[in-house]
Amino acid sequence: MRRLNPDTGQPFKKGDYRDDGFRFWGYGNLKNKKDKYFVEFWRCPFKYEKENQRIRNWQADNRGNMNAIAAKVRAKRNQRKPKWIKNVFVEEIKIWYKRAKILQQFTGQLWEVDHIIPLNGKNVSGLHVPWNLQLLTKKQNRDKSNKHE
Repeated sequence: MRRLNPDTGQPFKKGDYRDDGFRFWGYGNLKNKKDKYFVEFWRCPFKYEKENQRIRNWQADNRGNMNAIAAKVRAKRNQRKPKWIKNVFVEEIKIWYKRAKILQQFTGQLWEVDHIIPLNGKNVSGLHVPWNLQLLTKKQNRDKSNKHE
């Protein structure tokens, strides 16, 4: 179970400070244990900045790899878009993403477009069509992961 930040009452977010000055880096999941629980990773301030800078440098030096990863994701999504889908449906998909952006502006929470039946699920794979989309907060979407409930 994730500990809550005593200041906000929410789980820790990347960059949150601890009383001793350490900064929160992220959660890890011990998958080899029967009881699934989260491990917190904290960095001292200079290591936190150093690690962030290392990641930014890697991304700048490996722009081709970053583009390849993004292209792979787009290609998978396009494979899951049926050829019979009409332009009307393509526009409706774009509207879902616009709704997420508008909700984010009004509520201040991060909203994401989620596939009800995941595109690459373990047991079943869905399509990238309007009737397979829903809006979830970022936390809800991360909790759902790649599962069909």
